[in-house]
Amino acid sequence: MRTKTLIRWSDNMSVFVEELDAEHKLIIAEIGELYSSRKGQPHNTLQKRLSFLVNHFISHFAHEESYMEKDQYPNLGAHKEIHHVFVNDMTALLQSLNNAERFEISDESLNMIARWLDNHILTEDKDYALYAARRALSPAEDRGARPA
Repeated sequence: MRTKTLIRWSDNMSVFVEELDAEHKLIIAEIGELYSSRKGQPHNTLQKRLSFLVNHFISHFAHEESYMEKDQYPNLGAHKEIHHVFVNDMTALLQSLNNAERFEISDESLNMIARWLDNHILTEDKDYALYAARRALSPAEDRGARPA
């Protein structure tokens, strides 16, 4: 029997930065683990898994933003805001589940997380990847460097 997955890594998701791609793959795997183990798990196990996922998003976003800063990505401010809103939403979800009588992660919540990540990688992250690729191919003068 094949297990349902909410999101799968595909090569078209690559941003051509090995570290960021590896982190995306890990987050996708974590979402899958949370999805497949969400029923019948003790409260504290699910709570730890979701907390781990939230913390992994926070860490990944910091790495991603550092690459963007280094590359002088012009949409960095907007990208940071997108990350900030998502982390706030994830933190609110975790807090509401912590305050609930039963810690249950709904299919709807997990689908929302998976859809958000898929969309984010394929739009905002790919926009950065295209910018970084164009920048890497452009002459040094175009990046503000002065000839020797």
